[in-house]
Amino acid sequence: MQWRNTYFHGFATYQPKLVFGDLGHRGSCGALWCRVVGATRQVCKPIPGYGVQPDVDQSDPDGDDTIGAFPPVDNATSICNADSTCMGFNQLGVAKRSTTPLVQKQGACFYKKQTVCKPILGYVATPDVDYTDGDVIGNFGSNASNVCSADNTCVGFNQLGATRKTTTGTLFIRSLADRPGYCFYSKQSVCNPIPGYNTIPDVDRTGDDIVCGNTLTAAACDADALCRSVLLVAGGQQLGGCAKRSAAPLTKLLGYCLYVKKTVCWDIGGYTVTPDVDHDGDDISVGGTVNNCTSDAACVAFSSSNGGTLGSSKRSAAPLVAKPGNCFYVKKAACQSIAGYTAISDYDREGDDSGSYNSTSAAATICTADPTCVAFNQRGITKRSTIPQIPKAGSCLYVKDTPGVCCVFIPTNAYTWQLVCNTPNNIPGAAPFPPSTTIGTLTAAPGQSALCSGRFPSPMSVPYYLLPANETRLYSSPNGVKCASQFSNFYQSVSPDGSFVVRCTN
Repeated sequence: MQWRNTYFHGFATYQPKLVFGDLGHRGSCGALWCRVVGATRQVCKPIPGYGVQPDVDQSDPDGDDTIGAFPPVDNATSICNADSTCMGFNQLGVAKRSTTPLVQKQGACFYKKQTVCKPILGYVATPDVDYTDGDVIGNFGSNASNVCSADNTCVGFNQLGATRKTTTGTLFIRSLADRPGYCFYSKQSVCNPIPGYNTIPDVDRTGDDIVCGNTLTAAACDADALCRSVLLVAGGQQLGGCAKRSAAPLTKLLGYCLYVKKTVCWDIGGYTVTPDVDHDGDDISVGGTVNNCTSDAACVAFSSSNGGTLGSSKRSAAPLVAKPGNCFYVKKAACQSIAGYTAISDYDREGDDSGSYNSTSAAATICTADPTCVAFNQRGITKRSTIPQIPKAGSCLYVKDTPGVCCVFIPTNAYTWQLVCNTPNNIPGAAPFPPSTTIGTLTAAPGQSALCSGRFPSPMSVPYYLLPANETRLYSSPNGVKCASQFSNFYQSVSPDGSFVVRCTN
């Protein structure tokens, strides 16, 4: 049985031995691990639910691990999916009960069934391994998670319910044995909070160490401006750790906690800042101040690794990638003022376009005259709706101000309804409000809600009848298209005293 190490001991470099997936990539290797120099790497088609390894096959000289040949691979996939004992197959459709040992075979493809471990709250699931180094507490089947959670010595269990504790009495697991088809659930580590740090349990930033020691604490990272993270044993056990220059990429490390320094970014007027991200490339200048970006019309973002003082000006603000310790500033769009419209900076409505015009003024003229148009952007593209909206640096979305339209449905008898509005001429099928109706001002939050209220004369004149006071959802919108030109859901309530409230939302 081969072993997969999941930790380093004594805080010296201790590299894990990858059991599946590193064939042909070892610097010093024997025939099993090295392919012929200059040979063409086999291209294997991907199959959902299976990991594939090129130029290798499972060795089975006595045939004990072979289930049968089921060519082509699509047929073998169906057979293997239906057979719980099948662990994989090769490019010829030969199904296998085992995925080891693997031997070099130029031109071959070996497909290994991926083990799916159901999530269990409070535990980290690792597929195709088991923990066999610890002492067995007992076999508890489907109740293993409850038993393990209640036992402070329990470090985890497998999918069969076998719970275990470590032989050393510590709460971190030294190694996991390769076991295809198994799932081992390790108890998620409890990481004590440390001010100024975000905590990630059961992971490590392998390498990039500044200093390691058996008495090291987060104070070592606090005192070093180059330190971005510190690895410590979970549960507050004073067993030391390592201070690190970076916090990515991450690897699984059971029983430890990675503490990542919280990034402090200065607020800069005219910019929206996001910590711990960056946009690679698209640099206009490097090493300048944010003023370089502010004065450059082509600059849309500024990236800084020291809180915002110095950094790089960017032509683009997307896509973003994780970069702990970095501050990414996106320039807020300076949207012009257009009468009858509310400008929303750095947002756009993707899709639902109704036209494209060569300027915002042309788009505004067309949109104002078109009752189906509710918005346009700075590129002159008119829109039939305003939601959903997406963040888009440098964009301006101009949303048509909701006109002071207020409508209410009133039953004329037990079977028919009449729509009454303060502007009936512009709304099909609408009648005017009854005389002496008072209407309050319309309020609207673009993309969120619209509201109008008022009071009918009391008592109401025939043929109108009042609705109950509780709010009622109506499935016909006031204008037959969108409530207040942009909302899908229409609610209203009318009280016995004649007062009414109309609410439109999405």
